[in-house]
Amino acid sequence: MGRQRGMHPAVPGPGRRFPVPAGNDVVKTSTIDATKGSNRRPPAPARTAADDGRESLLSRPAAWWDRARTFIEEVRGEMRRVTWPSRREVYATTVVVILVSVFFGVYLWLVDLALASAVRWLIARVGAA
Repeated sequence: MGRQRGMHPAVPGPGRRFPVPAGNDVVKTSTIDATKGSNRRPPAPARTAADDGRESLLSRPAAWWDRARTFIEEVRGEMRRVTWPSRREVYATTVVVILVSVFFGVYLWLVDLALASAVRWLIARVGAA
């Protein structure tokens, strides 16, 4: 089976470069084309002592709503990319789970019966004080 381009760390995809030694064993960092498939937000600005004042207290509710809205949008985007199982697959796996549960339930019940009878025989043989 052949590998697809970009599916393995050793095969760079479009817009990606791997570390390349640049003399004296200095390694350049890899870069990823920011215009292709990147949905990351820009880094938050650094906080200063002024951020801890009254202005930040007033902006917190608005920032909270913005973060919550961004979170919900990202969740919805991820849910669109989920590969959902078909009704037939759900039915099949449900049947397998039920059958395996019944099997192990009966198995553990039989082991419990065997151990209980072994303990009763041992107590009857040795005698309880």
